[in-house]
Amino acid sequence: MKNGKNRRENLLVNVGFNIIIPAIVMMMFDDWFGISPALALILALMFPLGYGGFALFKDRKGNFFSIVGFFSVLITGGIGLLQLPREWVATKEASVPVIFFMFVIISSFGRRTFLEKLLFDENILNSGVVYAHLQTSDQRAKFHKIMLRASIILALSFLLSAVLNFWLAETVVCSESGTLEFTKELGRMVALSYPVIVLPCTLVLCYMLHYIVKKLECLTGLSADEILHLK
Repeated sequence: MKNGKNRRENLLVNVGFNIIIPAIVMMMFDDWFGISPALALILALMFPLGYGGFALFKDRKGNFFSIVGFFSVLITGGIGLLQLPREWVATKEASVPVIFFMFVIISSFGRRTFLEKLLFDENILNSGVVYAHLQTSDQRAKFHKIMLRASIILALSFLLSAVLNFWLAETVVCSESGTLEFTKELGRMVALSYPVIVLPCTLVLCYMLHYIVKKLECLTGLSADEILHLK
């Protein structure tokens, strides 16, 4: 249990290094630092790369947010450096959550869904206690059905994210790629992604977790505190 607690990270620090600081660098590189768009991209990449490297060295485990943050900034910035059409930004922003959507759906056909592995392997839910209360084959079948329905909710949250990502990119990024304004707009888009994209998707995920806990309470007779490692 101690190791599981040690793996838990400070969410504010995680978001700061992987999202907030790279966004500020891309928005303010000209006004604050007086550097070129290419150097701003490299500097922005250093923060998720450095944070992910530190997490790998400390915990011997890759940091998912750092990996996604690094490649997201790299691909989006690469569109500007290669002076590709700005429409590619919206396509790229929408394609990432669509890939996650497909991954969740495909994983649902396995013996254990991706969601089940995520919630139990990362100690979000108390796997030992929950599994111990699934005594019969009927209970296990009902449990699998709960996780399948919750996986659909998770997949739909990624579809919602794809739509919001596309809309935000089309609304914010208006300048031609390779320009100073384009790089600043990329930073503004990243900064706005949290209130515009993350908040509604977080609400969907909170509903999903609430659904799972309530269904498991009825199925196992456990309390929410026992299911959520709070007791």
